[in-house]
Amino acid sequence: MRLLSLFTLVAIVLGIPGCGFPSKLRDPRRMQFGRVWVLPGIEGGTILSRNVALGLSEGGVRSAITNYDWTYGVPGALAFNLVSFERNLRQARELADDILAYQRRFPDRPVQLVGHSGGAGIIVLALESLPDGAFVDQAILLGVALSPDYNLAPALRRAKNGIINFYSQRDVALLKLGTTAAGTIDRTHGVSAGAVGFSAPPQLPPEERRLYSTKLRQIAWNERMREFGAPGTHIGWARQGFSQRFLAPIVTRVEARYTDPRSPTTAPPPALDAPPIDDAPPEESRSDDAEGK
Repeated sequence: MRLLSLFTLVAIVLGIPGCGFPSKLRDPRRMQFGRVWVLPGIEGGTILSRNVALGLSEGGVRSAITNYDWTYGVPGALAFNLVSFERNLRQARELADDILAYQRRFPDRPVQLVGHSGGAGIIVLALESLPDGAFVDQAILLGVALSPDYNLAPALRRAKNGIINFYSQRDVALLKLGTTAAGTIDRTHGVSAGAVGFSAPPQLPPEERRLYSTKLRQIAWNERMREFGAPGTHIGWARQGFSQRFLAPIVTRVEARYTDPRSPTTAPPPALDAPPIDDAPPEESRSDDAEGK
């Protein structure tokens, strides 16, 4: 219970509920360039998801940017948002339906997902919910509250350009102690992949294990990120400066593939200044009303 109270305190002090999601980012004219869904953590739609969205826009993202608030939307319901697994599965399926509806209306436009904490976990569940033959372009996970050995293979299959996982060993309070006590989105108790990264489960068949090496890029927190407002803590991933400097180039690179045939289709995100996928992290010293809901 003390750790659940910590989640609540952090959300109240740093989340600052009630900050509206900018309607200009959902302007229908932006839909023709693509669509980005931003999913908040268990605190719901707050200034944190707003910061991510504004950073993307100021970093040059032209796509429509939508806040998808998957939570109960009730102050003080953080614990329920975290532990309501069956409801979260339904929310993930609704997000998948929202994606499919957009793709029917705007075929051949980029679809990208950005999620923080619990919302990053919902993204993985949503990718798993997509039917055969349906794909998004890529997903970006920020401090994801899923277990490190969660099987990502089904989700990786649904992301044409893969999944990027930003993680930080410095996220001690919420993704080490917090999820050990209160649990992760997939209802395990222990350190989260948002703190230590994902590892392929040992029982995976070779073809699924290959997805980890070809479609999963893991980026550990590093000191350069601190310059842009991300000190390695849980909230740092949702800073506007970090979103503008580190996330926007990833998203705009995918946008460019739809407008510039010369743009590479398989190159990794540019200018991340982070270790490659197999490197260890640095040492410790390392809704608005959601549309379609």
